[in-house]
Amino acid sequence: MRFEEIFLKTALGLDGYVSGEEVKEIFMHSDLTQNLLAHIWALADRRQMGKLSKDGFALAMYFIQQKVSKGIDPHQVLLPDMVSSSKKGTLGPDSLGSLNSGEFSGVKELDDISQEIAQLQREKYSLGQDIKLK
Repeated sequence: MRFEEIFLKTALGLDGYVSGEEVKEIFMHSDLTQNLLAHIWALADRRQMGKLSKDGFALAMYFIQQKVSKGIDPHQVLLPDMVSSSKKGTLGPDSLGSLNSGEFSGVKELDDISQEIAQLQREKYSLGQDIKLK
């Protein structure tokens, strides 16, 4: 709830999302590396829209707070309990890697492939951010 107020003050549009430009200053204020912030963004931007929902923003802020205050690195993929129950049924294929195998198709091979695709998408995003920096 404390991140909701920041979200509402930061969101310029009425579409219910914040862009990277809108939160750049807040994220950079954390003094975390741009690579780490890109990874956090990729985790929070589950649909890879280039924008964060209120829940995604709160998740990103949580990861940033955990790293800054406790030195805890964000996970490599989202755990099932990090996705709000209202979102679990609506996640698209871009988010398959964030949940445990077996939750989607029931076929382990398909779930493994889905997780691998999601991981590759996150790596692609991170590499794209690295290229922009260079």
